[in-house]
Amino acid sequence: MKQVTIVWVLVCVLLSACQPSATQTPWPTYTPRPTYTPRPTCTPPIAASTNTPTPTQTDIHTPCPTIETPQADELSVNSYPAGAEIYLVPATVGIAQVDLDDVMLAGNRLGTAPLIHKLAAGTYYVATSFTPDLFTAAGYQLPTLSDPTFDDAFPFDGNAIQSTSFIAGDAIERLSKLYRVIMRAGESEALISIALPLPENQRGRLEPVLYPTLATVEALPICYTFHERMRDSIEKSLSENDLTVGSSMVDEMVGVLLRVGKVKLDTSAVDLTVQIDTEGTRLSISTRE
Repeated sequence: MKQVTIVWVLVCVLLSACQPSATQTPWPTYTPRPTYTPRPTCTPPIAASTNTPTPTQTDIHTPCPTIETPQADELSVNSYPAGAEIYLVPATVGIAQVDLDDVMLAGNRLGTAPLIHKLAAGTYYVATSFTPDLFTAAGYQLPTLSDPTFDDAFPFDGNAIQSTSFIAGDAIERLSKLYRVIMRAGESEALISIALPLPENQRGRLEPVLYPTLATVEALPICYTFHERMRDSIEKSLSENDLTVGSSMVDEMVGVLLRVGKVKLDTSAVDLTVQIDTEGTRLSISTRE
């Protein structure tokens, strides 16, 4: 079995800790429901663009995640594809010293996504682990290591470490991601882990690029609520970071958020990660240089 591990070296601009800045924009005029109530039916999947091969999402319908809104001192974890194994440990060492195998021990396993877990205030590492059957169930075909575009098939989505193990020569056995989560007393946190393969013709594109792209997720149902005020927040954050993108890319970001609740914009200067909560009441935007 071969294993490939990618470590993202973070360049910090703060003097204290190497961590992304985050702003959360509450919507005072919107009253959130106490719990997330899944819609009885999801919006039918939108057909893939004719010029972009869809990653084998033909006759398989992926339902909306049935996860409740986290309450105070709770962490919610969702994954795409659904069903990733979730592991959690306190962050006692720097990210560069973390070994994913040490995190993904049986005693650290919380369950499978989506889930909610009560946590005390502190800093934690959360690992998400995906097996081939999860991609098959969601209708996605995995690339192999021999694929010339494999290195660009699974971009980072805000995770710090990514690891892939292989069997039968070059077939994926497991794909794992590691995230750093900060829990603050009396507050809730949400993590969405995305490990969907990009369509082959969208791999290795020049920046700025989105992950996931709309072509990657457009066959999924619309499960998240989005308000125009959130578009204003995205455009404001782009402006504050001196990032200029066309309105079509902002539209694509919104399309991705409606389906999986998270999108990451990679540019040569800064990475912008946008995440929406299940109730559509809060937008979290973080940047990393």
